[in-house]
Amino acid sequence: MRSLRKWISLIGVLLLTACDGGSGSGGSDTETTPTPPVPVLSVSAYYYTDPPAASDMEWFVRYLQAFALARDAGATGQFQSYRWSELEPHVGQYNQAKLSEFASTMQSAQQNGLTQLLGIQIINTVKREVPAELATTAWNDPAMINALRNLFNQLLPHMHGRVHYLSIGNEVDPYFFNGRMNEMPAYAELFSTVRTHLRPHMPTLNVGITVTAGGWLGSNVQSLLDLQQNADVMITTYYPLNADFSVQPPTAPAADFPALLQLAGNKPLVLQEVGYPSATLLGSSEAAQAEFIHQVFAAWRDSDGRIPFLNLFLLHDFASALVDELVIYYGSNNTNFRAYLDTLGLRHRNNSDKPAWQAVRSEMNTD
Repeated sequence: MRSLRKWISLIGVLLLTACDGGSGSGGSDTETTPTPPVPVLSVSAYYYTDPPAASDMEWFVRYLQAFALARDAGATGQFQSYRWSELEPHVGQYNQAKLSEFASTMQSAQQNGLTQLLGIQIINTVKREVPAELATTAWNDPAMINALRNLFNQLLPHMHGRVHYLSIGNEVDPYFFNGRMNEMPAYAELFSTVRTHLRPHMPTLNVGITVTAGGWLGSNVQSLLDLQQNADVMITTYYPLNADFSVQPPTAPAADFPALLQLAGNKPLVLQEVGYPSATLLGSSEAAQAEFIHQVFAAWRDSDGRIPFLNLFLLHDFASALVDELVIYYGSNNTNFRAYLDTLGLRHRNNSDKPAWQAVRSEMNTD
């Protein structure tokens, strides 16, 4: 999914302010990241938007309420992602406001004791998200490699001791499988080179590339295995949907999780996003969404600790205006696609529960 920077990127800044005023250093070149507990639940804490807040202070309160809901339900992890193009719109010209936000978000996660998955989206599902000058540059071109290494040099001081899992590229398979499979070897070279660059600074960091579960379980899986043969971790998003965005049975995790684990081999499997729409148009319902949650937890329990991090996506349904933006971003005004985006929340956008949220609390024994 596209990083939701417009609405949720300030959550770290807000939590930092609310918790302890933001004291603390940015880290050093000595790796201090603790071994994360297993397993870790995360919930993408998008807040409720209906009715619209009357002031910035009310939005602030809603941010904190969403975070508190996730923590009260047992969440101890956080997934945050940034597009390379927003951090560095032009090569060597960094967005200082975004870098400051990044630093505060990383610090907040540490101060709140959160196991963190960080995504740097150099591809985001269907698009390149690179600095403007690199729009058509080969992935293994020295200019591309140097620019990405330099970006991480900006980010590393704020990642130390705070980031456990790193994804370089989000849901890359739709991008490559849309007539660009010839780019995959160059991307693999870029990934391996940058991973090697990061290793001396953060030797225990688990680095991977996010692929959709549909890609992992599809016919081109070998190309994806080849793409990240040097990855430390297998990272995936999981939305069990058919090609027309209608839902597969909510029992799908019982078969899909073991299949993904088999592909992961001896690597940990990180579930970056796990979601299921509740739209009746898609053959779903709120009851089916709740059953999906129960099935997810059952399959997770059966994984013997091989899925150390699972992020539920998403706490509240997206704001209608944001759904409109996402439809434009992905270039698909398909009615089913819109219904999928519109009903992913575990709670309604009006701040009321769906049965799925009660299912989460029940599974975590917090209801």
